[in-house]
Amino acid sequence: MERIPWNKGKKGLQVAWNKGLTKEDPRVKKYSEQSSETRKGNKLSKEHKEKIRNTLKGRIPWNVNIKTSEEVKQKIRKSTFGKKNHFYGKTHSKKTKRQISKSRKGKYVGKDHPTCKFYLNNYEHKITKLYYEGYSAKKISRKYNVSNTTILVYLRKWGTKIRKSFYGQGTIMCKDGHKVYSYPELLIDSFLFFNGIEHKSNRRILETKYMYDFYIPKLSLYIEYWGIEKSQTYCERKDKKLKIYKENNLNLLSIRPNEDINKKLGFLIPLCATKQKTLMI
Repeated sequence: MERIPWNKGKKGLQVAWNKGLTKEDPRVKKYSEQSSETRKGNKLSKEHKEKIRNTLKGRIPWNVNIKTSEEVKQKIRKSTFGKKNHFYGKTHSKKTKRQISKSRKGKYVGKDHPTCKFYLNNYEHKITKLYYEGYSAKKISRKYNVSNTTILVYLRKWGTKIRKSFYGQGTIMCKDGHKVYSYPELLIDSFLFFNGIEHKSNRRILETKYMYDFYIPKLSLYIEYWGIEKSQTYCERKDKKLKIYKENNLNLLSIRPNEDINKKLGFLIPLCATKQKTLMI
């Protein structure tokens, strides 16, 4: 039976049957299910793919130079977080990993490569120095306007030993015997220890179940390093801790990943340091 278009013989602009209807409408749901079922298993021929490719060739995408708003970004994060992510609980096969490796091989090895904005080898000393000082590849990548994967690729290329991420995987032992959960926290503890600032680490906030990162008894000051920005669980825990600090009128110093730890803590030296009274940077 020959299919006849619904608007055949009609003149002027026709109103679509689903105009004004939402996705929750049973008619829209039924149509969606039927259309997806009819297309299920169908594959486009090479000729059809070539036609689509030719029609799109040279066309400028509608969203070029349009920045995504924070509201939209937040919606995307929520829609792809945890089990909602299509790759949740899955891993690449060895074959796929080899194909990915092959496609990326040589992408960041030369200054003349079109994808490189500059030659990172010129910054080998500075990048390795930052990494040995405890800065993460992610933070270094922001400074040099490349991806953190690129930084790790170059660090391996220069023979630098890549450290493991310690968040949720264990603890790091500090020089003064304290145990922390990340390298930035190690930097904070080292700053306090080497400047002779008396401090406590990872104990309960008052009578609550939550732990503070650092506490300076002399100033009744709590220090928190908020290191994970994209974890929903971490952000919920962070909000609860901030609420406790606020409700109990506790002094809190917050440090975020994009802030310089030495500059942020520098004011403590003249107040309670026992080994030096000026900040050496």
